Amino acid sequence: MHRAKWIGGVVLVLVAIVAWTIFSYNQRKRELEARTALSAAASVEQLQEVSANYTGTPEAASAAFLRGIALMESEKWDEAFEAFGAFEKTYPEHALTGGAVAAQAVVREMQGKFEEAKSLYQRVGTSYQNSYAAPFAMIGEARMYEQMGSPEDARKMLTEIVTRMPGSVFAGEAAALLERPVR
Repeated sequence: MHRAKWIGGVVLVLVAIVAWTIFSYNQRKRELEARTALSAAASVEQLQEVSANYTGTPEAASAAFLRGIALMESEKWDEAFEAFGAFEKTYPEHALTGGAVAAQAVVREMQGKFEEAKSLYQRVGTSYQNSYAAPFAMIGEARMYEQMGSPEDARKMLTEIVTRMPGSVFAGEAAALLERPVR
């Protein structure tokens, strides 16, 4: 009786090991396929295919973000804006999400929609304040203040960057912008 239980337990363990091995193999195979597809993607459409066909992989997120950049480079502003919005919705916790919102702000800035761009830059500063994109967004927000005829608000923002991030590339850029004559 004990021997039958023991054999049953061994069989169960072996089945679990085989199942885990097959799962791991298929997972690695899918990740390799996703990497290969991403590295071969040369168009907006191919990036969309990678994003759609390999959901749940890091490459799908990278493809979605790169698609937005490719659309910006093609000056397809509204499509780029939508792509970055979809990225934020699909990957709300991803390290690039703050950058996606900042890219939306850049799109609106390029379209001359300065108030909306300023709002998006501010959202990066509040919702993604620990993101790599936050200091970039602060400089963008200062640019929007200038564009909208509020040079004093722009100066305050630039001064805050210099104060909060001394020695950083962003502080250097903000300091250089502060040295320019007021427009």
